[in-house]
Amino acid sequence: MFGVLVEDDEYKAEQIISFLNSKDITIALERAFVPGIKKIISEDMDFILLDMSIPTYESDFENPTSRNRKFGGRDILCEMKRIGKNVKTIVVTQYSVFGDDEITLDEMNDELMQSFPDIYKGLVFYNASALDWQERLYRMIMELSLIHISEPTRRRGIS
Repeated sequence: MFGVLVEDDEYKAEQIISFLNSKDITIALERAFVPGIKKIISEDMDFILLDMSIPTYESDFENPTSRNRKFGGRDILCEMKRIGKNVKTIVVTQYSVFGDDEITLDEMNDELMQSFPDIYKGLVFYNASALDWQERLYRMIMELSLIHISEPTRRRGIS
């Protein structure tokens, strides 16, 4: 299986990638909205993992202060829906509330399920000091692979 992770926190990304590699799952990492959406548009993958809060561009010496997108993960889902890129997606976040309105995890999950029912498949709460996120993430990815395998396939010329 091959997935894309859009995550700007280096430690969190390393933990997710290391864990999934140990389960024979290959992950490509993008650290910001723009390179993430470019990768998602240009390549085929089995699933996508998104952080909710990501910068617009990768920060570096030339661009040290990229604007942070509080709902960058949702923005990527919007773009995927707009262009018809229907890759199953899981949000992996370490925040229990989002934005100035303090949207809870449950509220965010409900909003994403309603807005992106064909793409969004759930949320995993990441906690660096616990390991329960690993089992939940792995189980969700395995469920995605079953969905992917069991979806009806179309032959060329047949609807």
